Amino acid sequence: MKKIFVLLFSLGILAQASAQSFQKGSLVTSFDWGFDIYNVFEKYTDASNSTSTTKNDHAASTNWNLGAEYGVLKWLGVGLQMKFDHYLDSNKVNAPSATGFEIGIVGNAHIIRHEHFDLLGGMDIGYSHLTWNANDGFNDQVYGDGTWIDFHASMRIYLGRFGFNFTFYSPIINYPSLTSNNTSSGLGQSWLAQWKGTGGGLNLGIHYRILN
Repeated sequence: MKKIFVLLFSLGILAQASAQSFQKGSLVTSFDWGFDIYNVFEKYTDASNSTSTTKNDHAASTNWNLGAEYGVLKWLGVGLQMKFDHYLDSNKVNAPSATGFEIGIVGNAHIIRHEHFDLLGGMDIGYSHLTWNANDGFNDQVYGDGTWIDFHASMRIYLGRFGFNFTFYSPIINYPSLTSNNTSSGLGQSWLAQWKGTGGGLNLGIHYRILN
């Protein structure tokens, strides 16, 4: 057992010693497609008497992501991430639709760095916006701002400076005070006041290392 531990430790040291995929001064850009599934908490408020009801639901979305990360240390990167969401519906005629947008900062710890492989983990945190269209003939919408956090683990495979990446993540999106553009008809006396989603997702994409 001691010999196995020494061997694994030595292999880890050698992998770090030959690290070229990410280091201090590296600048990596990425473009990804993803799929999310959420457990959702919703709160509805009745405008006529200020009473509220709550329910739990599920949601799913596809998304496109743009990101950039800079190596501040040989094992630590910080950057920016943008995410564009399209929430899935029941595919019925005139079904409600929803879109979202997130932008935030990202921090990654690069655990294993090799010439053709980079294993990293980290988190994103930032701003999120949600727009929900009722498609009910009254042009009713629910919209608002909130926060976005996700914890992720990624694998980057390099073919020179270009490569492919796979990311597993757990997002948390919270809109504490959504508002409606119309409280007199359509949605009428009831509108969605709060929306919070937690779940999991998978991203697949490409990346390119510009520096180092």
